[in-house]
Amino acid sequence: MKQNNIINLSDYRKEKTPPQIPLQYIQDFEVGGYYIYPKLGVMIHCMLITDNSHTHNNELMYIMEDQFGNIFSVPIDDPDGAVDWCFLEKEVFTKMVKKHPPESEFEPEPPRVG
Repeated sequence: MKQNNIINLSDYRKEKTPPQIPLQYIQDFEVGGYYIYPKLGVMIHCMLITDNSHTHNNELMYIMEDQFGNIFSVPIDDPDGAVDWCFLEKEVFTKMVKKHPPESEFEPEPPRVG
């Protein structure tokens, strides 16, 4: 009796490869939420919503931070604002912040002594 020692590698790879979790695209941002734009690798944390903005015609605005420490605003009523953004775990965002802490552009003068 002859044994067949041929292994189908594509079947083996399917067994050993963990299932890929499909991206979960969002409909809208939520305060306290973490998001990623996979095409660019940009991550954001939605921190708050403004009451009204004097510089944006009294619109309500999301205030957000990215993983590099940049703060920016996005109008709430922008229908395309959330397109292609996906949910992100808080741990992933905070890990990236610790890995690349923001560098200060402003270096204060050392204290002057008398």
